Amino acid sequence: IRMQCALCKSSEKDDVLHGEFLRKGRVAVHYYCLLLTTVMEQNGDDNEGIRGFLVPDIIECAKKSENKKCTYCRDTGANIACCNRKCFRFFHTVCGAKNNARYIFYDTFQSFCHRHIDLPEDKNPHDPEELCTICCDALGTYHPLNSIRPPCCSSGWFHRLCLARAALSAGYFFRCPLCNDEKKFRNFLTHRNGCILGIGSEGISELERKISCTAPICLCPTGRETNTNHWKMRICIVCGSKAIHMNCNKLYAHRRFTCEDCDFTLHEIERNKCIEAANGIGEMNLEARSETDEIGGQVNGNPETAESTANTAPHLEHNDELMGRVLRSRTRSLDVEKTDFEGIQKGGQEDT
Repeated sequence: IRMQCALCKSSEKDDVLHGEFLRKGRVAVHYYCLLLTTVMEQNGDDNEGIRGFLVPDIIECAKKSENKKCTYCRDTGANIACCNRKCFRFFHTVCGAKNNARYIFYDTFQSFCHRHIDLPEDKNPHDPEELCTICCDALGTYHPLNSIRPPCCSSGWFHRLCLARAALSAGYFFRCPLCNDEKKFRNFLTHRNGCILGIGSEGISELERKISCTAPICLCPTGRETNTNHWKMRICIVCGSKAIHMNCNKLYAHRRFTCEDCDFTLHEIERNKCIEAANGIGEMNLEARSETDEIGGQVNGNPETAESTANTAPHLEHNDELMGRVLRSRTRSLDVEKTDFEGIQKGGQEDT
C-alpha cells in the first residue's frame, strides 16, 4: 500500500525535496509538510505525535485545506499559502518545490510562491554551460534561488539541491565543499535564503545525524535508534552512514565496524589488487622469457651462455608458481572471513 501525505496529498518520496516520510497509525506525512503547512502548529512535545505535531491537529489542518486550489497543478487540497501579504496563491508542498517556491526552514517557516521569492540577483551570474562544483553537471539558466555562489571563496557555483543533499549527508560537519569554511558559509546560507533545512538563525540542530542499528534483527528492547552505554553503536569506519549495536552482532563487539556494502567493496578491491599483482609479475616473466629467447638466439653455440640461459627458466617458473600460491592463499582467506561473518550473523539470529 502506497503511503499518501495527509497534508499535500502526494505519495512522492524524496528526503531532499519533501523531507522524510513519517507515519503514525494511519496518518502519514512529509516532514517538510509538517513544518511548512499554513496554520500548522506544534502543540506536543518532541516525543508526542509525529515529531511533536499531534495527529488530531494534522487531520484538522488537512480538512481546512480541502477546498484550496493549487496554483500549479490546479487540484484541491493545497496546504500552503504564499506569505506575501498581497498574494493569494495556494499550492501543495510538492508542487511548490517543483516550481521554484521559496521555503524558509527557520523561525516561523514561511513560504513564498515563485513570484515573491525576493532574493537579490548575483551581479556576475554564471553561464548556462558552467558546471556545479558538487555534481559536475551544467548549472543551466541562472536562477537566484537555485544557483548559489558562497562568498567565502567565490570560486565556484552550486545547485541548491546539491547543497541540500550535502547538508543532509554531512549533518553537524556541513561546511563549504570548496574552501572548508564553516562560519561565513553558514551565515551566508542563513541570511540569503534559508532554503536548506537546519541552516537557519537557530543554528544546525536539524542537521544532527540520526543513526539506527542496521542489524537484520536488532536485539535492543528500546528500538534501533537507542545509543546508550549498554547499547552502544559502532559507525561504519568507511562510509560513516550506517551503524550497528555492538550487542546485536558479536563480530563487531571488539573491533571496528564496516557495513555490508563497504565490506563487499573492500573485498573486491583486495581481490583486484591480487589479480593486478599477478598480471604484473606475469608480464615481467614474459618480458624476461623474451629476453632469454633473444639471448639464446645469439648464443651461436657458446656453451657457457647456453648454460646460464638454461638456468634462468626454472627461476621464472618458480616465480609463476609462487605468485599463484600467494593469490590462492589471499583469496582463500577472504572467503573464510566472509564465511565466518555469515556464520556469526546466523548465530545471532538463532540466539534471538
